[in-house]
Amino acid sequence: MMRHGLTVAAALMCGQSALAQESGDASLRAALTVLPAEVFAPTHSDLTSFLDLSLLAELHSGRLDRPAFQRGQAVSGLRPVDALAMAGPEEWSMAAGTDIANLRFVAGYGQPPNQVAIWGFSDEAAASDAFAGLTERGFSPFGTLPGVVANGEPGQMDMSARNPADPWRGMLGKSSFVTQRGAIFLHADLPDAFAPILGAASSAEASPTGAALLAGLEAQEGVTVQAMLFGPSLGLHSGIDPSVLMTATPDKAIAAIEEAMTAPVPGVPLYSGAILADLQGAGGPVMVLALAYSDCATAEAAAAQAAALWSESAPDIGAAVPSHVDAGASGCAAVISVAGDGEVNAPFDRAVRGIFQRDLLPIRVSME
Repeated sequence: MMRHGLTVAAALMCGQSALAQESGDASLRAALTVLPAEVFAPTHSDLTSFLDLSLLAELHSGRLDRPAFQRGQAVSGLRPVDALAMAGPEEWSMAAGTDIANLRFVAGYGQPPNQVAIWGFSDEAAASDAFAGLTERGFSPFGTLPGVVANGEPGQMDMSARNPADPWRGMLGKSSFVTQRGAIFLHADLPDAFAPILGAASSAEASPTGAALLAGLEAQEGVTVQAMLFGPSLGLHSGIDPSVLMTATPDKAIAAIEEAMTAPVPGVPLYSGAILADLQGAGGPVMVLALAYSDCATAEAAAAQAAALWSESAPDIGAAVPSHVDAGASGCAAVISVAGDGEVNAPFDRAVRGIFQRDLLPIRVSME
């Protein structure tokens, strides 16, 4: 039965990708409606990740096996993704209790042990069926938390239940906590990890920063395969001590960052948020970096600066083309794009390594 479901997966996934091309990055937009606007907050230094599973499958003949995950590094470390890359689609579907063809995308918010994996289903009915089926996999309502089910206690590991192919247990037999929100699953090691998402005052998509960044991405040719979203703290100039973000109270950290953001700098002002994206266009993969600003004059200068910094940091991997996109009342996006080649996106991979090493020059436009 699962194998039959995977036979039709390619057709289903291709249909979802076609929809995305007609209406913008539909899967990314769906993820941003769940993610809190906090992903772009000055004091939020974590990376938020996204992967369009349907598009990734289409690019690999409808299959989500290990070769496909040579592209898709943005979400490495998420429990459902690690299990899928390890086991392959058939074994994963059996262990998860839902056909992989039912998933459109995955996203990740926060850092372990408070990381949340966001499962984006094809529709609410598919999500509801999968959620109801969790009782057959040892899940039951957890405590007094409404709508949350678990297969163990917080922080519990059961090595006898370990299964690398099982996204609910994984290699260490960890407990999982799951709650459904429409066509979305929130999946975490600890139930408290849900609080920033469920308690958010506004979504990332609805924020001016998110709207500007989406406008910047959707003005480019192609659809987003994977992306990383982050706030301005990763691009702070040397006028702030990074330890402030880790040791100060939230109010003091915000004050320090606001002072740094308004202080005179040799470059352009700091952006309010950013997306680093791997797009698939008609001519192949393209890396796109979009930075959100309140006005287009600043965004235009920032794009030129970011393009120059890309050439300085990665002269061997393609030239960056600067542009800016007016998002109306939401502001303006500074954009640079770098064309890739082949089945992987080498410029995107280079940029991701730079982010992990805290040394991606194009996001440090206020320093140079």
